[in-house]
Amino acid sequence: MTRRTAWLFPGQGAQRRGMGRDLFDRYPEAMAAADRILGFSVRELCLGDAGERLTDTRYLQPALFVVNELTRRAYAAREPAPDFLAGHSLGEYNALLAADAFDFETGLALVARRGELMGRATGGAMTAVVGPGAPRIADLLAEAGLGDVDLANLNSAEQVVLSGPPSHCAAPRRPSPPRARAAASRCGSARPSTPATWPTPPASSPPSWTASSCATPACR
Repeated sequence: MTRRTAWLFPGQGAQRRGMGRDLFDRYPEAMAAADRILGFSVRELCLGDAGERLTDTRYLQPALFVVNELTRRAYAAREPAPDFLAGHSLGEYNALLAADAFDFETGLALVARRGELMGRATGGAMTAVVGPGAPRIADLLAEAGLGDVDLANLNSAEQVVLSGPPSHCAAPRRPSPPRARAAASRCGSARPSTPATWPTPPASSPPSWTASSCATPACR
């Protein structure tokens, strides 16, 4: 059987201080172009982040786009071209760049504008629910009278992202068991927490309403 490969690019939530450390010096022309387009130093942001701007979409999204692209270039220098390209949310732009849908500077300008517009959204919240599928969650929301909470994203068969007013996402009201743990993270202000790792619960487990990292297409 012929082996086929895919390169998958992460989205917001994958960022961390120190990302790109081993790549910046290898691609000085790309770094110079990025700094010129963005008006700030991507290197200083990723390695220092004194102002904690890696939690602000206006900065973290273009920075992650740059690091994703430099990582792709490093892989392309030593690995065969992949059969497939895909990305998660912001990473879709990197997949398009890798597929030659646009050039690096065009893609970076698009992502910078995307992050700027998303940074203006405030007042909302999101919660990731682990366990039941989307139909069951929709029933629970209806039973609880939470008409202003939406199923914003289907991350997997066992993880659904809800969005709505902070008060309702923080502590969803349910008329009866199953019991659930609730915690929320701000989404509208674009200040995500560290990336979350989601366990796969047994089929009999009750739904778990868990704080999310805002690393979803619905949010970022």
